[in-house]
Amino acid sequence: MLSDLRFAFRQLLKNPGFTVVAVLTLALGIGANAGIFSLLYAIVWRPLPVKDPVGLVNLHQGFSGKNARYIYHGLYRVSYPEYLNYRDRGAAVADLIAFEESKLTVGGAEASKLNAVFATGNYFSMLGATTELGRTWSAAECAAPGACPFAVLSYDFWQRQFGGDRGVIGRTISLNRQPITILGIAARDFRGVDITVPDVWVPLLMREQLVPEPGQLTARDFSWLRVIGRLKPGVSAAQARQAFNLIAAQSDLDATITSHPERKSNVQIKPGAFFNSPEELGHGLPIAAVAMTMVGLVLLAVCANVSNLFLARASVRRREIGVRLALGASRGRLVRQLLTESFLLSAVAGIAALGVVMALPRLWVAWIPGPPINLSFTPNAVVLGYCATVSLLAGIGFGLAPALQSTRLDLNSILAAQSSLLGRRIAGARLRHVLVVTQVTISFVLLIAAGLLVRGLQRALTADLGLERNNVFVLSPDTKASRYDAAHTSAYYSQLYERFNALPGVKAVALAAVVPFTGSRNEMAASEPTTAADASGRTLVNVNLVSPNYFTTLGIGLVRGRHFTEAEAQSHLPLAIVSQAMADRFWPGADPIGRRFSNGDPQPYEVIGVARNVSTLSPGQIDGPFFYRAAIPNGEIALSLVVHAVAGRTDLTKTMRELATALDPNVAFSIRSFAENIGLALRPAELAALLSGSLGLLAVGLVAVGLYGVMAYVVSQRTKEIGVRIALGAPPARVQRQFIAEGVRLVGIGVAIGLVLAIASTHVLVRALFGLSPLDPPTFSGVAALLATIAIVACWLPARKASRVDPMEALRHE
Repeated sequence: MLSDLRFAFRQLLKNPGFTVVAVLTLALGIGANAGIFSLLYAIVWRPLPVKDPVGLVNLHQGFSGKNARYIYHGLYRVSYPEYLNYRDRGAAVADLIAFEESKLTVGGAEASKLNAVFATGNYFSMLGATTELGRTWSAAECAAPGACPFAVLSYDFWQRQFGGDRGVIGRTISLNRQPITILGIAARDFRGVDITVPDVWVPLLMREQLVPEPGQLTARDFSWLRVIGRLKPGVSAAQARQAFNLIAAQSDLDATITSHPERKSNVQIKPGAFFNSPEELGHGLPIAAVAMTMVGLVLLAVCANVSNLFLARASVRRREIGVRLALGASRGRLVRQLLTESFLLSAVAGIAALGVVMALPRLWVAWIPGPPINLSFTPNAVVLGYCATVSLLAGIGFGLAPALQSTRLDLNSILAAQSSLLGRRIAGARLRHVLVVTQVTISFVLLIAAGLLVRGLQRALTADLGLERNNVFVLSPDTKASRYDAAHTSAYYSQLYERFNALPGVKAVALAAVVPFTGSRNEMAASEPTTAADASGRTLVNVNLVSPNYFTTLGIGLVRGRHFTEAEAQSHLPLAIVSQAMADRFWPGADPIGRRFSNGDPQPYEVIGVARNVSTLSPGQIDGPFFYRAAIPNGEIALSLVVHAVAGRTDLTKTMRELATALDPNVAFSIRSFAENIGLALRPAELAALLSGSLGLLAVGLVAVGLYGVMAYVVSQRTKEIGVRIALGAPPARVQRQFIAEGVRLVGIGVAIGLVLAIASTHVLVRALFGLSPLDPPTFSGVAALLATIAIVACWLPARKASRVDPMEALRHE
């Protein structure tokens, strides 16, 4: 084995050009594959970044049967009474913590939002957290609601907000207008167990003092807390799951824990990681599968390309291999030697790929907007093992077929130096052609995916949204965090409304609970008449609460009916304006004006108008059933101000910020334009297009190199034949056409196979195409034309050389 390695090493050093090209090609393919795996592993499987993560588990509580539950953060989270029940009765765990991610307003010269975590008293002790300064709170200190007005700051927030001042311990900061004492500064390496790095940790029992949503700590059927436990020594995850499911079954009958005795709870225990609840995996795994499939296809194309390089190199060594066979070497022995060279090459490429493995996830995360992400991409044993496995499989993938092909020789012709006799089929031609067709097929599928995603983005950016998209700005204040009462809230909005409306260049100002392209609110609704117990005819519809002038401010036309009046908004009458899509769904073929529908409120809504369909949930896609209610600032509903300005007011956001800060510097707010909101909404699609486009271009480059290499090799092997043809009067142009036609034929076969695969697979991209057909003709024809052009260019260069062969030189060479 050592002798094989030494010989393989010498062979690779003797051909530095071949070795460098093969290593770089393989490193890109292996690195892209392992890099995407590293990103997925960091999110779903990597142990949480805390001291001694072994034994940490996520507890996910799901339900079946009849159950009505308020989902605040996620379906598989728990209520506080449920957490206490699991904590006090969970004999399988040494400790159990609960926490919630939140946003708080920190006061100062200008209020701002920060990332906060409300955590139970045993949070820091169970996770083994230490402090840079001060201390953390204990469970004994936080035994009663409101008794522990403390905060622990993250190291980064301490540096950013206080400049690393070591005298902050004992000071108070204003969080949601409540004085909170700084108890400690977390150690630099402790960043919590949430994927977003927190700025501050606050005791969970202070939540109702900071967030004006009373009753959450006592609510029985309320999914809002994430739970993590530490298993006792010797207890497996399966044993813990069995124990917790027994507790859950008993809790289903306990009226102090649930108000729905018909429910059936089930608990899943997963290794401690950021995202691995069934709900999260259900959303993320299809995306992960598509990403891994794409990088897997690229790796397959890389292997096909390197296989072609090995076949071309093997043709130079045919006499060497023939002599070794003639001297008694077995075919198996030579195959082992050639595979050793492949494995050595893939091992070097795997080491080189580590740079891609470390860089790719970081580049991906850097492209995502928002606060810092608490992910580690330092390769560990799992990532290195995956990279090594991929390298090993790649070595087999690109090395086995050339090794078998290269050792299947006619010794008589080899030893007689007659490897390219006129009319003889070139050795390995069929295999080389199969490899080129494989590369073309993969490239076609990847380019179709990239083309569809890019075209979908273009459609989203240029489609008619049914409302104004330019020169529209949104200010979203958080009056609830500032603990405004109804009167104060109404006065605040009225003053902002008047000040913004008085600005030069502002056309109109409106209010809305849901700003386009930032999310949605939905309810179950049914057309009247219906009974309260009959939910079979209910449909999920989207709803927005808007001021009466919302439609004119954004240019949303009414198909029929009328707008709300100010008096109707003030009196909270149950009136609604429905979208055309909702009217068609609820009252097809009938006039919806005057009709009624119910959404569970005490009084049904009466339809007074039908609005034009718009795209506010996803750019380029028409919203489904939608209705609007009249809203005024009352302190119960968070509203945003939508400002429609004249063109050219680039300084408007600065002026809006100054006016809002002057009105009340303790109210945190955000300001964005519609263009920014659309950009954020399209960011996932942009990331998908960037990934597929990069992989597609890499595959196309491999096709060009591979096709050129095959045709150049064919020309070199058929030099005598070409010379004879030209000597017999064949025009050079005819020789060129012959070789170009051969290459185009291979590309045509690859495109035909890729077309079938693309048609069968592009349906998985439908949700990211913004209404574009997954069989978009311009995309398919454009990709086919691109590959045909590449084929012609890649084949023309060797063909041009072939047409210039001197017959006498060719025959003398032979």
